[in-house]
Amino acid sequence: ALCYGIYKGDLPEQTEKPRLVAFVDMGYTALQASVVALNKGKLKMIATAFDLSLGGRDFDRIIMDTMHNDFKKRYKIDSYSTVKSKLRLRAECEKAKKLMSSNVQPIPISLECFIDEKDVSGKISRADFEELAKPLFDRIRNILANLLKEASKLTYSKKKNSIGDIL
Repeated sequence: ALCYGIYKGDLPEQTEKPRLVAFVDMGYTALQASVVALNKGKLKMIATAFDLSLGGRDFDRIIMDTMHNDFKKRYKIDSYSTVKSKLRLRAECEKAKKLMSSNVQPIPISLECFIDEKDVSGKISRADFEELAKPLFDRIRNILANLLKEASKLTYSKKKNSIGDIL
């Protein structure tokens, strides 16, 4: 928020109504969101919300569990049986998650010599992933709704949609 405020050249003067900006940061393990009021040379934190147990790893885990169950059914292997197999599966699922953000086609997941020298493969579609991840999206939606509710109590404007930018 501070860097945004320093480098943003079109912020209102300190005598004017501030620009409200929402910052949303989902990391690997946690989600943080805040609303700040910005004027040239001034930043005021309006509201914050977070979930310290919701991050990218939770989305990876959905794909991992899906592939684990698929491999167990089709190949009769337990992909969580060793640390090595679990880490390899996690790496492939994380790649698939990233590919899904720009593809609508099902994303292949292939692991050569995975367990007992077996090559395994599966696919996950973006639609299936989004359906499986719905509870996580609901948690994100709740965090953001709480943030906006809290911010609306303390903001300079009671108008809906008064946040200028979401980053």
